[in-house]
Amino acid sequence: MKAQIRTTQKRPAVSILMAWVVMIALPWLLGGQWLPFQLAALSIATAAFGFSLQNGISQVKAPLALLACLSGYVLIQLLNPAFTQEWQTGLRVWNLVQKDYIHWLPSSISSGFTDASPLRFLIHVLTAAAIALVLINSRDRKPQTPALILVAVSGTLIALIGTVQSSLDSRTILGIFDAKDRGLGLFFGTLLYKNQAAAFFNIAMAVSLACFIYLAGSPEKQRSNPSLLFILCAIVLLIGIVTSRSRFGFVCSFTILVPFGVMVIKRMAQWRLSRKWVMTAGVTLSAVIIAGSIFLFRSPAAKHLKTLNSEITEDFSFKQRKFAYESGFEMFASKPAYGWGAGNFRHGFRQFQNMQAEREEVANPFMKRHEQSFFWQHMHNDYLEWLIELGVVGTLILFSIPGYFFWRIFKSSRWKEPVPLMLLAGLASTMIHALVDFPFQNPAILVTWFAVLAITTNYCEGSKNKEHRGKRGIARTQ
Repeated sequence: MKAQIRTTQKRPAVSILMAWVVMIALPWLLGGQWLPFQLAALSIATAAFGFSLQNGISQVKAPLALLACLSGYVLIQLLNPAFTQEWQTGLRVWNLVQKDYIHWLPSSISSGFTDASPLRFLIHVLTAAAIALVLINSRDRKPQTPALILVAVSGTLIALIGTVQSSLDSRTILGIFDAKDRGLGLFFGTLLYKNQAAAFFNIAMAVSLACFIYLAGSPEKQRSNPSLLFILCAIVLLIGIVTSRSRFGFVCSFTILVPFGVMVIKRMAQWRLSRKWVMTAGVTLSAVIIAGSIFLFRSPAAKHLKTLNSEITEDFSFKQRKFAYESGFEMFASKPAYGWGAGNFRHGFRQFQNMQAEREEVANPFMKRHEQSFFWQHMHNDYLEWLIELGVVGTLILFSIPGYFFWRIFKSSRWKEPVPLMLLAGLASTMIHALVDFPFQNPAILVTWFAVLAITTNYCEGSKNKEHRGKRGIARTQ
């Protein structure tokens, strides 16, 4: 009997440890973009959630029900295909062939178990949601403190690696994976796409600054307080955002840096920060921001930032997105209620893509050479892509899951405190970035985002007893 009790008591700790493994490992494993990494992450996250149920189900009942609704919706799409794909050898494209299906139910495009399908969509969402539910369902909130520290340190190391790779013009990731030879020349650090790397670094930077804010306000061990290390992490992450050459990622960093600067000015005395320290940190961050702005927007290099092919420039990218958005809205309007099927954007978009207009407007050798095979894997707007794939009905179900956590956060008055505000700024930076890119299509970013959302919820619902502050870690116990 005693052995049974001990085992039960250890399981929640094991569930948190397993959640940490998924959170930290995915960004290092190419962002979790490969199927074996995704299946491993889902298995660990599911097992962790199973262990966490030893604490009961009351804390996760509502999000679990919403997740079940979304899973059922996507599975109906999967089992009710409206189109199959037929390869056109001469044109080197997939053509859609309509088949019999139940019209009043959600449908999809039969795409098998490719890198974009309803099943792959479910793998991504279920993994991220399971990690969030594990963190929410843990009664012992103390172990969640190191989770934020691990995210900050791990993100800093990846940013440092990416900066070194960029300066050396490296063709490989960690000297192992030859990305450029596989057509993945836009990688940065251990992530396969530079804009997604910048989005991840923004979350990690917000977490770093949240760790600094908490430790700076801790009354104990002022002389040995490690809070300044997290300012260093934030500076390295900001340098990583600049060297990743993600313009909008750099712009989104201001949603984090501006609130942080206001907090430092207002609470300098409370946090016992010397003016000399504030000036040093302010000058350093300002220098990085000014240098980054010049490099990304004003210097001659800004006009010639190269991407995968030396003939593709950033201007080309922006022009192409304009055409993609127009075609994307047309695709959404064709099936507004239920959508085209989760993960099926890339399979159906070619039917709406105006290639002739694109070729006439964008004079680019790459397009001329690849005019019959050039296609968009993602919409470069996560919200529009979700509307296209899930329709209004499915998108509302999807949004209701993080919406439930935000409701719990804003229901509490503690969201106005500096630490949750900083974490919310990091979450907002990703949401803003998703307007012009696809950060949420990266499993590592999706998992990290949901994990930070869950930890923020725990913080806001934690004890209001002031004597616990500075003694119980960032995620306080109840």
